[in-house]
Amino acid sequence: ESMVSMSSTVPTASSTVSAVSTASSSVVSTVSTASSSVASTVSTVSSMASTVSSMASTVSAVSSMASTVSAASSSTVSAVSTASSSVVSTVSTASSSVASTVSTVSSMA
Repeated sequence: ESMVSMSSTVPTASSTVSAVSTASSSVVSTVSTASSSVASTVSTVSSMASTVSSMASTVSAVSSMASTVSAASSSTVSAVSTASSSVVSTVSTASSSVASTVSTVSSMA
């Protein structure tokens, strides 16, 4: 009778162990899937952050180029303005000299 009772208990215990094992496997699989999903999300966010950083770097480079072009343009305008002023001054002086000479010649005549 004791042997029959044990014979009946062992399959039940084996079935319980199998059920627990299956449940544990399911939990591990679920946790693994969730972890994989989180890792994928973190990777996507990291990629987006890298893209934003790259865009910021590009904007900074463009801004720097614009600043350089602006400085060069300002320098060129200043140089042209100085040259124009010098030409006007020279022409004005020459005109004044010619006028003075013409006036002297006219006076002598």
